Amino acid sequence: MNTIEKAIQFATKAHEGACRKETSLPYIIHPLEAASIAAQITNDPEVIAAAVLHDVIEDTSFTEANIRVLFGNRVADLVTSDTEDKQKKKPAAVTWLQRKQATIHHLEHASNDELIVVFSDKLFKPSCHGNRLFPAGRILLGAICTERP
Repeated sequence: MNTIEKAIQFATKAHEGACRKETSLPYIIHPLEAASIAAQITNDPEVIAAAVLHDVIEDTSFTEANIRVLFGNRVADLVTSDTEDKQKKKPAAVTWLQRKQATIHHLEHASNDELIVVFSDKLFKPSCHGNRLFPAGRILLGAICTERP
């Protein structure tokens, strides 16, 4: 089994029974769509695997250490680049702005591979965009594929 297949299997199990917000869609659809977007940009299996796994630490009982042991340091680092600290002891509404600001700050210094994972996640949100990548997303994806200073 290759890295991407292993990631799909692991993420499917990790998100088992979960649905996307305000929908009855199985949660795993979102990570698979994120991976599909990543695969349009790169053929790097570790980046695509990280896109599949991007919500595992944030939304399940699995940890960064689990990802690191099962998928290696690079995949774990890419996953954590898109993992928000939801501060589960506080209401999400209280921490939302903080989390988004932390993400924006991180993106200023992120590698292209990290940007691929983060933007693949952010550009496909089935409950928000009618189950499709919104048009500005394609422009942003093109931008991350160019050289940065």
